Amino acid sequence: GRGTLSRRHRLHQGRRIAGRRPPVPAREAGRRGDAGDLRCASDAQRRSCRSEASVHVELRVALAIATGDVAHDERDRRHADPDLPAPDQLAGLIKKAVSFLEKKEKSGISPQKTSLAVHFQLPVGIGFLNEIAKFRAFRLLWLNVQKAWGFEKTALPVVHAVFSPAAVLPGDPNANFIRSTTMAMSAIIGGCDRLTVAPAGDDPVFHRRIARNVQHLLKLESSFDRVQDPAAGSYFVEKLTEQIVNVAWEKL
Repeated sequence: GRGTLSRRHRLHQGRRIAGRRPPVPAREAGRRGDAGDLRCASDAQRRSCRSEASVHVELRVALAIATGDVAHDERDRRHADPDLPAPDQLAGLIKKAVSFLEKKEKSGISPQKTSLAVHFQLPVGIGFLNEIAKFRAFRLLWLNVQKAWGFEKTALPVVHAVFSPAAVLPGDPNANFIRSTTMAMSAIIGGCDRLTVAPAGDDPVFHRRIARNVQHLLKLESSFDRVQDPAAGSYFVEKLTEQIVNVAWEKL
């Protein structure tokens, strides 16, 4: 009757508030992996997963080529040095990219065409506003490089953000949970195109799931993917971005 439905509704609300989920049907339970993620069930989902995996492989190859590294191994890939100050990181990374453009130009490939295939990898540190300004500054620097080459059309760089190894504290997952969120926020606000959130600890199931959920929360609940350059107009961030750009451009 009506009272039974209301009681069930209250029980369901109580489970949700307590952080519990209703029992998973048997057909769904078979699709869950050890890490707690739903595996692809339909053909469309399988194609989507394969497409995402292929994009990741292509990105690794593109990064390796862009930085002049012939090896495609993650450990052998060169990228911006996370131990350097922001201007030095950006200047060093752009020098590698410019060297690659010059090399391909000698092979008969136009720099403008080559620049469209170049992907960059930038480390994210714990300085929230500084990291936002660093990612914004890199976008401006790469546009200036394209203008200096005389490109007819300029395009924003494709940037993959990864956590700086020094930012992850060993043996302190609770602190890393907070750092993961703020570092992910700074990378997204700064304008990264891809983001890899490192697990907060060594648990292969729980910590990996939380790392994925950080991105899900920022996208699905905070709608970080719906605003372009949300830091635009902030005096501090704009001024800091300008300073990083000027110092890095002088080094170039």
